[in-house]
Amino acid sequence: MWLILAHLASLAVPTLQTKEVQEPFPGTMVAVTRSGLAVECAVIPQPGDLRIQTPFGPLATPTDPVEKFENRDELLERLRRMRNSADSMVLAQWAKEAGDSGLLVELMDGATQIRERKHDLPVELFQALETWGERIDPVPVKVKVPQRVRWLWREILKEDGPRRILLGGRLVVDAQSSEQADRDRQLSIAELRQGLRHRHPWVRRVAARCAGKQQLFDAELAERLFFLSVEGVSPGEQDGAAWASAQIHAHDARQFWFLALARGPELVRLAASRNLAFHGGQPAVHGLILVLSGYDKKSSKRYRFAGRSVQVVKDVQMPVLRVSLGLSASNYDVLRDGSLFKVTRHSDEFTAALVEALTLWAGLEESERGPEEWLQWYLDHYSSDFH
Repeated sequence: MWLILAHLASLAVPTLQTKEVQEPFPGTMVAVTRSGLAVECAVIPQPGDLRIQTPFGPLATPTDPVEKFENRDELLERLRRMRNSADSMVLAQWAKEAGDSGLLVELMDGATQIRERKHDLPVELFQALETWGERIDPVPVKVKVPQRVRWLWREILKEDGPRRILLGGRLVVDAQSSEQADRDRQLSIAELRQGLRHRHPWVRRVAARCAGKQQLFDAELAERLFFLSVEGVSPGEQDGAAWASAQIHAHDARQFWFLALARGPELVRLAASRNLAFHGGQPAVHGLILVLSGYDKKSSKRYRFAGRSVQVVKDVQMPVLRVSLGLSASNYDVLRDGSLFKVTRHSDEFTAALVEALTLWAGLEESERGPEEWLQWYLDHYSSDFH
């Protein structure tokens, strides 16, 4: 249905050097550019075209002309079977393949179907839609440049489906950082705060990513982002808040996640491990390893690892927020400060999550290293980091 509506709408939109096709499409068609970029088209383009009319707005390719168009029905049939799966790994692979293939309607229909099944959307689906949203420009030509951010935000709030995610990708492109100081091209702090408290997690993700792009140093925003990154209702919401936290307060975000990883409730610890793997940067390895070092220790056990005194405890504790707000570099380091670093006792699932996080942090698709192998690897490479 998305494709039919988009095709009808597109017939009224003029395109550069593009011949509109009045007869029905011969299946699901994608335009392929010289560089190999493939994207679903609502109007079949001609070779040499520098703009592609997608089902959700025009996509400009000013230095990458269209070379051909192809039918992707066979691929689409396989992807539709994949998205019927309840396996999160299969859904993640489906989202990546559909995104890489430019099958926009499949991504949108899949997001709707997964939500109707009461499943969490995979982070890869958010990323695929946002990546295409960054390139597609749905804003009407009559909307002036200073009004584009406001137009996009209003549309996001009006929407109820996955188009919110697509529009969110474009909003992050159009929004300016605080350093550029063009207030017309920013959401206000009040709007961002409201967005982060919106009833729908997709809007909260959009607001979080916009806050990260604008890099606004505000204590209330920081607190909301940090806690959403580990307590959000879905991996997609957590990931958006984690990305924003790392953009605005990279050091402070890591310290928060280290503490959450060490002492937080189980679900908070699992979220913190993912955040450190994807958004913690190179220093993330130190916290992941130090917490992993307690995987086989009993409660109340004290030991030393890489020169650091560590104790395994039973109780859990949410981290205290520490944010420098960019006013000065924070010297606070939870991994080194204090005489004793405490780690809540591991579950088997948490230990496995730490190993997976280290594998992802290292950029490996898979690794045969277990906990002991990772600890030894660290000692071989960072033997004095906790002295």
